Amino acid sequence: KILVECWLKRELIKIADRLKDNITQNKDDVFELISKTIGVLEEKTNIKGASKSDITLWDRLPDFFKKLEQERTQKEDVTLKSEDFPTFNTATGGLRDGDYLLITGKWKRGKSRFANALSGDFAVNKKVGVGFISFELSLDELIKMILSLRLGVRYEYLRDPHYKNKDERFRLTD
Repeated sequence: KILVECWLKRELIKIADRLKDNITQNKDDVFELISKTIGVLEEKTNIKGASKSDITLWDRLPDFFKKLEQERTQKEDVTLKSEDFPTFNTATGGLRDGDYLLITGKWKRGKSRFANALSGDFAVNKKVGVGFISFELSLDELIKMILSLRLGVRYEYLRDPHYKNKDERFRLTD
């Protein structure tokens, strides 16, 4: 919801800038400009799941309860739960189809490492496809991080090709 609100605010600013430019350049009739602006606003706010009709939460409850009952009576659990991070499951209830996971925090607090470990857990232990986006790590660094997590080798040893610990080297070549 927060992402949608930020996106809508940005779009509203763009629309206002275009409207201001059109008014100062006397391009169209004021009423035509207002009509165009309303059309653009309606188009931008017609987001998936939203509609122009006046459907209330109360109106949606019967369909919601039917869907909830169908999910409850399903034989298999479709929730993706972590084997490596049980507290993640407790905090989130696991991931379901359509969930969007965003990991935020201060600089150098382990966000990429946690996201990598969690996605590796799902990919290896649950055999599901995982998308991982990092604006900080190169592909080589991402591979090093995955290897360090899955093999139990310290990430620092993989980052420094001249590490001296022969026990760790054996683990890589075995």
